[in-house]
Amino acid sequence: MASPVTTQDFFKVGLDRAEKEYALLSDTWKHIDTKAQATATISGVFVAAVFSFVRNTNLALEEYEKWLLCVVIVLLVATIALAVIAIFNRPTSNPWSAKTVLDKYATKAADTTKEVPQAPPSGILDILIPDKRRSLAKQSVAEEQMARLVFAVSRDHALVNADFRIELEKKAVWLMAAQICLLCSAAVAAALTLIAIVTGADMASASRAAAAAMQPCAPAQPDR
Repeated sequence: MASPVTTQDFFKVGLDRAEKEYALLSDTWKHIDTKAQATATISGVFVAAVFSFVRNTNLALEEYEKWLLCVVIVLLVATIALAVIAIFNRPTSNPWSAKTVLDKYATKAADTTKEVPQAPPSGILDILIPDKRRSLAKQSVAEEQMARLVFAVSRDHALVNADFRIELEKKAVWLMAAQICLLCSAAVAAALTLIAIVTGADMASASRAAAAAMQPCAPAQPDR
């Protein structure tokens, strides 16, 4: 027959969940930071390349080509701005790790005037604070009080992590906007390049035709 589930079992499961959730949220935050930095760097290189092209080229651009080039520059600058916002968007509080959950539990357990009027049982504190095992083993508390304490810590943990997730989603939205601007700038630049290639080919064909038309015709040979 299976043993009944106790509050201590719920507490252990909560610790495992806190550790996994902390690792997931922290890794996701670092991943977004890395992608935002890469996006800003790529956009900065493209902006420098565009300004270098405009400054050193001797090509006579059409009016619409100038406008398309301005659109590319604006999109790249917007990409950098959005990526920087994503990088510097910081949460008001960090997610709780398993160690933080243990510290919060110990704090609430020690407070005899708020959540729990007595100290928690030694069974759980053997997991948390082994050096206090002897002094706490002499104290006891009802299972209802223990469950109330675990619920209070779990509630605070869920609220803090929920706030962190909101900030994480905001950071992801800023990064997504930056990447969309970067993709749009690349699409406009590609279109501008294709137009320049097609226009250049047409101009080359027209130049060859004009040159051929301007060549003098060879005199006709008299019949013998």
